Amino acid sequence: MNTFSFDHLNGVEFEEFCYELLSELGVKEINWRKGSGLNASPSDSGRDIECAIEKNDIDGITYKERWFVECKHYRKGIPVEKIQGILSWAQAENPDVILVIVSNFLSNRTKDYLEKYKETNKPKFKVKVWEKPDLEKLCSSKARLLNKYKIPNEFSYISLLHPAHLLYLKEPPFNSLDYFLALLDKMDALKRDEALGWAFPLVIRPRYKDPVTGKETFRELLIDDVSYDSFKKKCIEIRNTGIIDEGLLVLSITSFVLSWLIKQGDVYSIEDAIESSKDLLAQFKKDMIKKPEKKERLEKLIRSTEERIKNIPNNIKQTHELYNYFCMNVVGYLLVERIFSLQKE
Repeated sequence: MNTFSFDHLNGVEFEEFCYELLSELGVKEINWRKGSGLNASPSDSGRDIECAIEKNDIDGITYKERWFVECKHYRKGIPVEKIQGILSWAQAENPDVILVIVSNFLSNRTKDYLEKYKETNKPKFKVKVWEKPDLEKLCSSKARLLNKYKIPNEFSYISLLHPAHLLYLKEPPFNSLDYFLALLDKMDALKRDEALGWAFPLVIRPRYKDPVTGKETFRELLIDDVSYDSFKKKCIEIRNTGIIDEGLLVLSITSFVLSWLIKQGDVYSIEDAIESSKDLLAQFKKDMIKKPEKKERLEKLIRSTEERIKNIPNNIKQTHELYNYFCMNVVGYLLVERIFSLQKE
């Protein structure tokens, strides 16, 4: 699998990449404080890069933030001692922001250390961290940079895309609403409702009651029905008003459903999803100590998060299967209707 990675770079090359990325992101006054030409070149003053970020207030006043940037290139989690240098220099020189850019990720111990550091020292500067997933997003449109540093730019999830989805992206059709709804009617009802579940409220725009106890669920506060029948009725109502072209309505709903399903069904992200939930679980357990008045609620959150972690692999795989089912039973046929319409023309 040709996945996004910096493992083929050495330390200095990764620093140079970070320097150029900041430049391409529009950062000004960048100073790479490279201490030597060695592969493990240390910075000369506790940070690898200094730069300035221009900010604009709502009254139109422009000002600059001074940033210290530390670049850490490790194949494993960054240990605590590797970020202490920039924290010490920042404490002494008071930049506005310190940014730690890591080629992979911070260890959980280092994340905990940073949180405790901010809580205990209450620094005047902000602390930001860019890990590999952040860099992947920031680089998504930087083809020149990716090519220069030979960083694979084929995101792993692309190989998961169904052929019908790819064709739909390449030449999005404008389908009739009646045809679209007829396809949905033929789907297995449970799979249809699961696939379109998040689209229902976006189309229906249901009303909610004001909470009384603050413990009510969204479902308990619902005034209007949120179901497939209500969804169909609302779609027809929208078409009949002429507010939006029916082809655009179908395209919007289908694109949203596809985006949601491929995001939730990304089988390559299982480990990341588990790690993220474990971080959330650790935070809930910390809050149990800091916020004893919320013990009952936090205990429920801890139990539900532990259960979710167990189910993450199976849930993601099932969603990917649902994505393929939707592509085969809806998207593929939407492309067929467009072909027929072109032939008629």
